[in-house]
Formats: sequence, structure tokens, C-alpha cells
Amino acid sequence: MPHSTRPRPSLQQAIADALRELRQSRNLTQEEVGHRAGYDPIYINMLEKARRNPSIRALFNICEALGTEPSSLLKKVEQRTVFKPRTFNPK
Repeated sequence: MPHSTRPRPSLQQAIADALRELRQSRNLTQEEVGHRAGYDPIYINMLEKARRNPSIRALFNICEALGTEPSSLLKKVEQRTVFKPRTFNPK
């Protein structure tokens, strides 16, 4: 199977894309998500445009507002990025 030559998005862009996809799949506006999660809609917009990095707390609050588990969102992010776990070799 040939590999895609298209570059994979940055972590920040992958988070933005996953958040937007989840919000749109639930037919919610940025205003609705912001209200439900306790954030200004401008912040939600900045996250979806990859102009801000959310804190873990913000991700949890936004996932709750979207009715999804944070692990589900992070799985989508992981699938969009190049993730290479490092091994630990104690001396």
C-alpha cells in the first residue's frame, strides 16, 4: 500500500481539526460550545484555527460540552499526527 506524500499536520493543527470536526458533527456553533464549556466563543474559534493551544482542563471542559470522552478526541488527534513513542533505557 503506498504511503501518502501529504504532510501530516502539526499537533496544534490536529487538535484544531479534531475539535472542529466534533463540533460540526454535533451541529453546534462555536458560541454554543463556548457557552456550554464556559469559554468565550472567540477562544473556541482560536482553538479551531490552531492559533491557541488548549490546556488539559480546557480540553476536558470542551469535550464535556461536546458530549465526548477526552480519550476519543485524543485518539483522533493521534491518528492525524506522527506519534513516535520513545523507549526508556535506564543505565
